[in-house]
Amino acid sequence: AVLSAVGSSLIGLHAMDTLEAPLVPLLVNLVPPFLLALCVSTLRMGASELFRLDNRLEGTISPTEFTCIKLALSSLTALGLAMICESGTDSKASWWSALLAGSPTG
Repeated sequence: AVLSAVGSSLIGLHAMDTLEAPLVPLLVNLVPPFLLALCVSTLRMGASELFRLDNRLEGTISPTEFTCIKLALSSLTALGLAMICESGTDSKASWWSALLAGSPTG
């Protein structure tokens, strides 16, 4: 992850010298590797803590349970953010209204 982030940063710095692109799009392209590395390291730390035998759960949670809980939380977060960010405007219906209008029973 570190080499990927360093490589992306070097490409971005080289592109800033040779291209006339603004800085914000370059920074937007550099942020995802750092966020991905943060997510992976947090997930590994959480998994290692849950699987330890000396914690409160005594290592009884299985990798399948941990994955299901993590996916459920991620899905609920994505649904909530989609409802907030794509709630529609005066001229455009929200995505859930358009989904209901397009269904055969709605």
